[in-house]
Amino acid sequence: MPRRRYLSARDFTKYCSKLKLDLEPWNRELELYEKLGIFFPAARIVKPDDYVRLLRLAMHGVEVASTDWEKWKELDSLLFERASHESRDNLEGWHPFDQGFDNDNVFLSKPENDEFQPWKNYKCWITPPTGEKSLEDTVIHYYHAWQIHHLYAIKERYPLLAKYYWLLQNPSDEQKQRVTRLIPDRDDPITSFWGKARFFEALSFYRELYENEHYRAFENIPEIDRMQSLTEEQYEIYKENLENHAHAVESKFNLEIDELYGYLRELLGLHTKYETKEKNKLADDLEEDIIFLARLISSLTGDSFFETEDKLGNNSPYWTKRKFRHFDKATEVYDRMEEELERMLPTYNELFPCNQLTLSQTKQLSKFIDQNSLFILPYAFFDLHKTVNDPKRFRNVSLYIGMSNLTTGLESFLRTLAITANEKFSLNIETGTLHPLIGTMFPLGSDFQREQERFKTQNTDDGIEYLVDVFTDSGVENIVKTFLLVHGARNLISHHYSSKQELYGRLYAHLYDAVINSLLYSWSYALNEHWIVDEF
Repeated sequence: MPRRRYLSARDFTKYCSKLKLDLEPWNRELELYEKLGIFFPAARIVKPDDYVRLLRLAMHGVEVASTDWEKWKELDSLLFERASHESRDNLEGWHPFDQGFDNDNVFLSKPENDEFQPWKNYKCWITPPTGEKSLEDTVIHYYHAWQIHHLYAIKERYPLLAKYYWLLQNPSDEQKQRVTRLIPDRDDPITSFWGKARFFEALSFYRELYENEHYRAFENIPEIDRMQSLTEEQYEIYKENLENHAHAVESKFNLEIDELYGYLRELLGLHTKYETKEKNKLADDLEEDIIFLARLISSLTGDSFFETEDKLGNNSPYWTKRKFRHFDKATEVYDRMEEELERMLPTYNELFPCNQLTLSQTKQLSKFIDQNSLFILPYAFFDLHKTVNDPKRFRNVSLYIGMSNLTTGLESFLRTLAITANEKFSLNIETGTLHPLIGTMFPLGSDFQREQERFKTQNTDDGIEYLVDVFTDSGVENIVKTFLLVHGARNLISHHYSSKQELYGRLYAHLYDAVINSLLYSWSYALNEHWIVDEF
């Protein structure tokens, strides 16, 4: 959802509250920071008293003839066009306020350039036709959404300032030295957000252009099956316009690519800080800025997301590069699977010494899964990892769904291997369901089918008891037992939902291991049989 570039003080306060950053009521805190010269509104509109009075009368149905309306057109353009889509067609997609600053609109100002006036001074008396005389605001203070991060930094560094300023401003003589450290001044580096404010402002400006361009590009594109698609020609125009916007921002704010990479590292570090302090809503908000910054860098350099990742990594620690990499969620999902396979590899190699794999071969496995659109497998690993580490989720249901996805993914993986082998070597592996796949793909097939019938005869009704009996039977060969567990889990979860706790404890862990071992064994077998040698 597009983020508004300028928020009124009231809306900005609501925005802060939504992201769990609460402010002192009635704008007292925002006004205080402006008074101290450390945090300013991004824009201020001051309406003439007569304009406010005449507008109030007009709202009560009183027609007022005035020659002043003409000279207030610039004010109307700020107050009313900002809420319409007409602003998307002005001056290359600029926000009306930015256009107003560029045109020296007399009703618009940047508070950081003005002498401070108490906010209560921006009022005038109104006497409507049906009511008593009252005070009406003549000003609207505006903030950028990104300023919430600047505000958080101020509140973190000076936690007592807003709440106890009334006490801090009149300290006793012995308290003065200590108190001065609790009140920043205009020269404090935090005023410029340690130099980051310029980059946040440039990114906010770019985001406005990007979202307006997106709106224009898709505004008249019809929906087909609830989807809008640009033609190749339309897409090239859209892409070119975005690149032009990026270069316009680069020029306007005197940006250097190296500076943008430095800013990207700063944002990634701030994101980590938010996660560490469990400021999850602020982290989510910042994530959007990181994604738009990556788009800006890409438009300026022509680099892909992964090329940007590589350049970022040249002067960054591993964890910074990894964090950026995981803003591509599909990449994060595959990385999680590779990490899990790497974790399980020593145990697998010890369990199956005749079918060992190297780490590079598991990387090949991940590549094969990606190339064959088997995303359900890495997603299942990723989702189960989230389930295990998040006690707030519906744990048992999530585990059930996770095992369903794992076993479905494994079956699809085996089927893909079988089809490849059948086509290359004219084999006759059955590819219908998991049972015939296992039974006809591997030399162990006859042992698998015989043992499966034996355990099935012992437990005809209870799938969980069947799995327990398989796991505890020491007379079954390891690889046969592994596939029996996988097939039993697949069969149970495909036809029944069980809330029995015994399924979601140690037994579940054994089933999970069996899926991974089956996956690795199958890949080792395929490599040894040269089924997929031409793929790599």
